[in-house]
Amino acid sequence: MKKLLSIFIIGLLIISILPVTWAKSGGTQNFVVKPTLDFEFVGNFSDGLSPVKKNGKWGFVDKTGKVVIPIMYDFVDIFSEGFARASKNGKWGFIDKKGKVVVPFNYDDALNFSEGLAAVKKNEKWGYIDKKGKIVISLSYDYAGMFSEELAAVSKNGKWGYINKSGKTVVSLVYDYAGKFSGGLAEVLKNGKWSFINKTGKVVTAIKFSCEGDFSEGFIAVEKDNKYGFVNRTGKVVVPVQYDEVGDFSEGLAAVQKENKWGFVNSSGKIVIPTQYDGAGKFSEGLAAVNKGMKWGFVDKTGKIVVPILFENVSAFSEGLAWVKKDGKWGIISNPLKTSKSTKNK
Repeated sequence: MKKLLSIFIIGLLIISILPVTWAKSGGTQNFVVKPTLDFEFVGNFSDGLSPVKKNGKWGFVDKTGKVVIPIMYDFVDIFSEGFARASKNGKWGFIDKKGKVVVPFNYDDALNFSEGLAAVKKNEKWGYIDKKGKIVISLSYDYAGMFSEELAAVSKNGKWGYINKSGKTVVSLVYDYAGKFSGGLAEVLKNGKWSFINKTGKVVTAIKFSCEGDFSEGFIAVEKDNKYGFVNRTGKVVVPVQYDEVGDFSEGLAAVQKENKWGFVNSSGKIVIPTQYDGAGKFSEGLAAVNKGMKWGFVDKTGKIVVPILFENVSAFSEGLAWVKKDGKWGIISNPLKTSKSTKNK
């Protein structure tokens, strides 16, 4: 399977603003919050809030590091469309940004809201609820995915197809696997062969590779003989199928690994950042996390190190912020690209 070296995102922050310069390491970065916090995990910021874990329980903090939703849940996800899925005592529900339970903890599993609906599971069957918690598509499927472009992949009796928001089957459940629609196409597997279909179920492109993941920015990762690359919507190879691992395209670039080293390629397949790192994340807000010798930092799209590689762990940038770990503690930094841009505009 396609793999992108994951970046554990762990931390929280205190209300403390302290500029710190890392000039000796080749970059400059301001701490918004010093690395003094002892959290087990954090997620990216979404809607101004970040999930955090401490002593085995989860809650949310705001951008000042203040706990705004108590750390009391077995798990929480990032906010999506104003709600976050959460679990408590083995059951799942949804909370809003004030911590109010908006969908009771009645379900065995749940996915985030997407396009106004969320997939939920109860008694081994999946269906969909709206934001009021009302079941709008009956819990009758063996699995149900998130809605994308008005359609969701569902499975029943080992076969996959697509339904619309009314619960009507619009692409028959005849596939061995069905991916998420993006740009009007989705990848499907049938009788051992992969193809791209449109929203009527018509095969638009048959491909000779195995698909890995969903479309991202018009490209999808493919595999053949344990090597990975990318094809476009027509099935044309745009990144040679020669890498040991790859990550999704994000902001025009994708992380690739060869001979245990990571770098980045563009959509023409050209290596724009050499394969020299031990790990790499996706680009977000113009920066990507990279790893060398157990330390993490950030590079821009030219490969320039803009946040020095000296942290024990980092998150991706989101809403202008990223979590970083130093000396076993976590803090938060601002995006230097946004900081320098705002400085220039003053």
